[in-house]
Amino acid sequence: MISRRMTKAQLVARVAQLEAELEKTGAERTEALDQQTATAEILRVIAISPTDIQPVFDTIARSAGRLCHAAFAGVFVTDGRMIDLPANYGTSPEGLAAAREWYPRPLDMETTAGVAILTRSVVHVPDIEEPSVSEWVRRAGRLIGFPSMITVPMLRESEVVGAISPTRWGLIDIIAV
Repeated sequence: MISRRMTKAQLVARVAQLEAELEKTGAERTEALDQQTATAEILRVIAISPTDIQPVFDTIARSAGRLCHAAFAGVFVTDGRMIDLPANYGTSPEGLAAAREWYPRPLDMETTAGVAILTRSVVHVPDIEEPSVSEWVRRAGRLIGFPSMITVPMLRESEVVGAISPTRWGLIDIIAV
């Protein structure tokens, strides 16, 4: 509220505060619109590909990459015993060829997707070179080119069906986006 007794400095400060609030609201609206657009795109692909799930996985990977401002994004699926990588976004042909050789593989705690699926939790690796990171993740990060990553489990009702892993080039925390 603006009263007649506000000084010029107070008015300037209040205008700056209102501008910041307006900018934040605009950014939130843009993010919500981006999420709605991605969801609509995925639903559209599901509708036009009822018997072919591959375009849906590809759209999920592409949308995850875009929404997270990621350089790469992988979609992982599981049957409870094995884990597979049906879709990938942004990986070089060499990295993609290596990933195709690695999957399908047993569901275990060596990969971030395996950990996310088995623990039903978000896995954040801020630096793949940390000693606590599995050798498998370190090797994959070096080959594909990501120094950090986050992996989120995908749930259908209460069942874990896979994971999504958007990654960036730098040691930037994707959660902060």
